[in-house]
Amino acid sequence: MRTGNRKDKMQLSWRGKKIPLRNAVLTILIIAFMFTTFSHLARHFNFKTAAYDTGIQAGVARNLAFEGSFYNEVMEIDHRQDHFAPALALPGLLFYIWDNAAVVFIFQNICIFLSIILAYYLARKILKNELHALLLSFFYAVNYYLTAINNTDFHIDTLAVPLLLILLLLSEKRQTVQNLVLIALVSLAMLLIKEDLPLTVVGLGIFVMIFRKNRRAGGVFMLLIGGIGFYLIMNHFMLRPSGEDYIHINYYKGLGDSMAEAVKNILTRPDIVIKNLVTPPEKILRLFILLSSFMLLPIFAPIALCSAAAPLFYQLVSSYDHQYRFHAHYSAPAIPFLFYASVYGFKRAKTILLKLGENGWSKTKNSVLIIAAVMLALSAIITIGTYAKNIIRYDHELYQTFETRVKPLIKPGSRVISTGPIQPHFIGYSESGRLWKTKDLDTDHDFVVISIRQRSLTLPDSVYRNYMSQSKKQYETCYEDSSFMVFRISDTDE
Repeated sequence: MRTGNRKDKMQLSWRGKKIPLRNAVLTILIIAFMFTTFSHLARHFNFKTAAYDTGIQAGVARNLAFEGSFYNEVMEIDHRQDHFAPALALPGLLFYIWDNAAVVFIFQNICIFLSIILAYYLARKILKNELHALLLSFFYAVNYYLTAINNTDFHIDTLAVPLLLILLLLSEKRQTVQNLVLIALVSLAMLLIKEDLPLTVVGLGIFVMIFRKNRRAGGVFMLLIGGIGFYLIMNHFMLRPSGEDYIHINYYKGLGDSMAEAVKNILTRPDIVIKNLVTPPEKILRLFILLSSFMLLPIFAPIALCSAAAPLFYQLVSSYDHQYRFHAHYSAPAIPFLFYASVYGFKRAKTILLKLGENGWSKTKNSVLIIAAVMLALSAIITIGTYAKNIIRYDHELYQTFETRVKPLIKPGSRVISTGPIQPHFIGYSESGRLWKTKDLDTDHDFVVISIRQRSLTLPDSVYRNYMSQSKKQYETCYEDSSFMVFRISDTDE
């Protein structure tokens, strides 16, 4: 708060008592954090996490903690062939406190709530108005895409959200030596999260150098650290089988058959780039929906929106539908920049509305504010409902059945394969798999655990039902009730 008088004004009355607004907001944040964390735990322990072991990266994080290894059990490769993500060691540390896959959701939730606090400080820095900053940060907190990150499987990309907000906040401040050091450290930290995020740092650096001329030094730091970091990661730190290119280059085949050709075409063939940006046309719709989640405020600040160019570009140019649909964690790198543009867009829109009001257009201004309030209320209801649904649907009996009846049947060290809703890797067995595709049905595992109530997320229902019936005929049934079926495929002593 800028002055003592300003601080005194920002208070709420409750039963005759004056409560500082900052304390009230902090209390709400703590309650919200506890509510959403409990929601994640309820979802996970009721086998409603829609990914193996809460996601591939959760298993890698655990392996880093206990074995110092990047081994990826799902793909049976060193994870550095898939992604460069040393930052997985951070959530990995939580496994020492509680050896359960649920800890990665707690880590992810911490990242989200840190970003909400940082969003408030960024908005206050730009708007110089605490109430407006609180309003925008609340809208950020209930944003659909932020909620989507927090309600899917775990990805370390979430850590980038608060770090990018820190870089944006630092780019709005005077470039002291201390701030430049912080910019360098945060930029270096971004290199450790995922191999594509250095490009986001490069994009922000270019934006600062062009549009924030009095803060160019910070932009240069980001450009150099991001650019050099990306080169080193792709050419030296990521593991590649001999003669093979980047494992995910297939997502960018429209740009070229290799990483080098893709980069060349980006720099020299704008026609190819534009074609990949707008094909299929659904990409344009998905971008509009993403902007709409911020009430289209970013379009009022086109210069600030340029800061989002890098993350929006490499998601939209991809042929992978989850990327250009900004599904789950794929929206994470763009969210801080879109919020940043929204703050400037709000500032610009407020100026326009005030001018309209001065000319007798106060009704127009009030109508816009009413529409914004309705959209904000709807976003809040949808977000709170999404988290509440996990708690309401929690079936403790299902969880207890698995813990007390299914797990004891399977000897430690057994090889277990299961459908999506069950995470066998975290129930204490040396090998595990997932019924992911039809070819996975032919396995050499010792046990198959089938969830009857919750169908496989990837297998067609007919294939899934047929597999259940065939397994029942072919293998020994160890356990069966209305929730689970357990089949013994081989003798685990052999």
